[in-house]
Amino acid sequence: LGGAPTQYYTSTMIWTPIIQHRWYVVNVTDMRVSGVSVGVSHKSYNRDDAIVDSGTAQFIIPQDAYFGLKNLMLKNCTKNYLHGVCDVKSEATIFDGVCFNFTREQVKMYPEIEVVMMRERRGEEAIVRLGAEYYLMPGSGSKSRDNLCMGIVYMTGYEGTAIGDVLLQGFLTVYDRGNNRMGFAPVTPQ
Repeated sequence: LGGAPTQYYTSTMIWTPIIQHRWYVVNVTDMRVSGVSVGVSHKSYNRDDAIVDSGTAQFIIPQDAYFGLKNLMLKNCTKNYLHGVCDVKSEATIFDGVCFNFTREQVKMYPEIEVVMMRERRGEEAIVRLGAEYYLMPGSGSKSRDNLCMGIVYMTGYEGTAIGDVLLQGFLTVYDRGNNRMGFAPVTPQ
């Protein structure tokens, strides 16, 4: 209680207001790849609420945002050749539920994804940067740590956002109900 221990995170805490306490609802306004928006309205992310949920393993986004993310990655193939996206058929990518064996170098080729939320001061953005080492996750049942799947998913019938462990594992996350806000800061490497 009373704050976040600064030795556990590497930069300034990024704060976003809690819109509703019951489920730790926040306001997601965009997702970007290399600064380029996936191209869906902020209403899409928040239609069935955008919640921060440590009990959800993946990062669930609306279907239109998911396919916007996939299309941005596919369009980027001429500049950045991504294993599991650019070297397979467009309907058999990592975005289509297929897992692939990756080298460390191949993971490093994947771009950072920015999750943009409303900041405490209106008009400002709270940007949480998600590296590929977090959103490419080991496949369930796989014996190899190099067999990776997409940890950002969509669920048919659910049109909200659930910020789960895919994002939370790399951040010290503060559930500050007293000040009606959520805080995110990248964790200090151990």
